[in-house]
Amino acid sequence: MSEFFKFERIKEDIPFYNGTPELSLVDWIALIAGFVISFLIYRGAIPLEPIPGLVVGFLASVLPVLWVFRGNYSLIFKKITRADIKPMVILTVVGFIYSLVAVGICGVLGIIPMEKNIGLAVFTFSTEAVILIVHLFAEELFKLAILLISMFVVYKFAKNRKVSLIISMIITAVLFAACHEGSSGPMLQVLIVQGVSTIFDLILYLNTKNIVATYISHVVFDLAVTALKVFGTAGALSS
Repeated sequence: MSEFFKFERIKEDIPFYNGTPELSLVDWIALIAGFVISFLIYRGAIPLEPIPGLVVGFLASVLPVLWVFRGNYSLIFKKITRADIKPMVILTVVGFIYSLVAVGICGVLGIIPMEKNIGLAVFTFSTEAVILIVHLFAEELFKLAILLISMFVVYKFAKNRKVSLIISMIITAVLFAACHEGSSGPMLQVLIVQGVSTIFDLILYLNTKNIVATYISHVVFDLAVTALKVFGTAGALSS
């Protein structure tokens, strides 16, 4: 029986979890340290002003991943192919529809207030769009770092790729959702909205094995959410 799920691109595997390619202890420390710093910044546990926080968070997410992949960037960054476009469109649309429905359900259940008009408090759409385009690159590498670390740890015990991958996807979704607690809503809300939406992103990554594909999907998703916020028709969706 194949160790890969049917929706995965089986010609390529997730790197590092089984020692292929091998990472040194220093590499793992750098990757874990970057995750911890980024997580604390996203959670607001490290008191920084918005702009310095974005810069430090970006560097903490991006530099360790680029460091450990040095010389092997083709493992995660690839040209978009025709085969990538269909899953990108499908999973972006499905994720967006799910998020709209999830926010609506949360509002009906009283988990979050149903707000009729939510505007951008600080930035104009164009300014926020530029920030999103930069920041979401860091978020994609941040999620990848969580997945790689989780796979490495869980696989050490499970010795089963599919089981390790399922557990690691859940860990990634929960931790990424936790970064949005407070800024996007209470923990239950971000688990339902951002947490589940992260699963769609991870499925797209596994299908393409390409961070460029998930990055483009994430940018399109968040720009659509930002546009809805400008016109006051959506809130707390951004992932």
